[in-house]
Amino acid sequence: MRYESIISIQDGTIVDAQEKKRVFRGTTLLRGEASSKLPRLQEVENLFAKMKKAGITMLRWQIAWEDLEPEPDSYNEAYLADLRTLLKQAETDGILVFVEPVMKNWGSCLGGCGAPPWTLRIADLEESMDEQKRRETMFTLFWAGKKMAPECLVEGDNIQDYLQDHYIAAMKHAARRIKDCKTVVGFGIMAEGSPGDTKALELFPLDFERDCLKPFQKKYMAAFHKKHSHYLFLAEPTTSGHYSKWKFHPDYNTKEAATIQKEGGVIPDADSEAAKVITLLGCPTTQKKLLGMFSKDKRRVQFKDEIKKASGGGNAVMAEITSTQGTECILEIVQEEELSYFVSMEMVEASSRT
Repeated sequence: MRYESIISIQDGTIVDAQEKKRVFRGTTLLRGEASSKLPRLQEVENLFAKMKKAGITMLRWQIAWEDLEPEPDSYNEAYLADLRTLLKQAETDGILVFVEPVMKNWGSCLGGCGAPPWTLRIADLEESMDEQKRRETMFTLFWAGKKMAPECLVEGDNIQDYLQDHYIAAMKHAARRIKDCKTVVGFGIMAEGSPGDTKALELFPLDFERDCLKPFQKKYMAAFHKKHSHYLFLAEPTTSGHYSKWKFHPDYNTKEAATIQKEGGVIPDADSEAAKVITLLGCPTTQKKLLGMFSKDKRRVQFKDEIKKASGGGNAVMAEITSTQGTECILEIVQEEELSYFVSMEMVEASSRT
């Protein structure tokens, strides 16, 4: 059965099925670190009511790999059934959803949320290794195991391929179980991930963006395209816990769009059917930490420059505004450029009370 897109991207603009430009306000339902339990239906109904009162109609719904695949090739069907029920409620309430896998601090086994505990078991890490080193090692194996640990095999495959293939298969399985949830418009590729041991990567040498991140992004999108070609992909502005420009080509302003589209970070190859990526653009860390040192005009110039870079290859851009402090000029630019944007849940709560 073929599923049609509710929204799509045309020339870097988000449009609906009638090809009319749409501007969305969204928020994020965070996946809690302490438990993989989903919110209750009543809680979701209350959330959607607050969102609608605040004029918000789009949601990033975070999930974790460990919620889906507690053991290799064994999926949590009860969790997925409950997730589908909640997403059907979003459909009833007219809320568009991006399902977004989060990989914070690797997983709950290392104090975050993301990968299942069995991933540490197959890596056979030393018990004496501290948590931070384990996190770095696991992310390094995920991104670059074939180069960094060529003899580390799991069921005949290098651990990099094994981990990536299971991650992608888990997200595809989730997509299969929620495929009739019509307001799910796409999937995130990975939120809050980390490059791993960057010093070790440099020694090989490996360029993280070119040699690790981009091949995985293309592999992920290609896998989804076979069965879920209507989905868009939401790309986070960071994979390393701080602001990063990995998604930008440094020569965006001197290259043809087709070249940027082929060489740029999260942007698909030029010969793909259509642009499928929405880049989620947040405020740089320097703007948050050193706010008093930058004039409003300089922040405007910087953010407009980031928008230009992010939209250079034809993908769409959305902004993330998590705090009102120091973001007034950012919101002004977002509205001037008619960009869709996400606000924090705290801002939704405050807006729904007024």
